[in-house]
Amino acid sequence: MKIKFITLSLAILSLTAIGCTRPHSEKIALNDKPATTLNQPQYNGYIVTSDNKGEPAIRRTYSEFGIVAVRLIGNNQYELQLQNDPGLAELEKLATHSSGQIKAIQPNFIYKTL
Repeated sequence: MKIKFITLSLAILSLTAIGCTRPHSEKIALNDKPATTLNQPQYNGYIVTSDNKGEPAIRRTYSEFGIVAVRLIGNNQYELQLQNDPGLAELEKLATHSSGQIKAIQPNFIYKTL
């Protein structure tokens, strides 16, 4: 009985040691940085606050950047996704020239839990 137990224990230990090793051909890149880190804000599109003109005003103001989608969220707020994103500063500048139809624009931040 003890011999069977010892043999079984050695077999299990040897299998776990083999399973936990890496092949010698696999290299670990220590200097590679991930595409995004937790400290970098991630966002998908923008949240636009508009007056009662809503979606037509957003489409008219930002059409030059290739609008992918405009979706009503509620309370005159829309999610805006652009094909050619010029950046927040340019979009804010266009909002100021919209005769008050675009009240505000901000990134649509994505929060991830660990």
